[in-house]
Amino acid sequence: MSFNHSFNQKIPVLYLLQIIFIKLIFKKMKFKPDHSIPNSMSKDPGNWRGVFYFNKKDPRLVVPKLYPSMGWTFNFASPYPYLAIICIIAIVVISKYLL
Repeated sequence: MSFNHSFNQKIPVLYLLQIIFIKLIFKKMKFKPDHSIPNSMSKDPGNWRGVFYFNKKDPRLVVPKLYPSMGWTFNFASPYPYLAIICIIAIVVISKYLL
């Protein structure tokens, strides 16, 4: 079975785009993990709109869900989760057409 050479060259480009995207997001955040932030912010029902977490005072990008056994979610009060979602969709769409 022989692969097309252009196919093999496109895969590293997609990985490189993902790495650049992740580095840019964390650089733009300028956020150093602060372990003094209480988890009470993410447990406050007033910060939740259905399954979505909104809290402008919380600098974390990813927070535990209201029920931590259910996993983690984005803090949608920040613009970075929207950028992350758009970039992930763009990478999937681009890879669909390139591969």
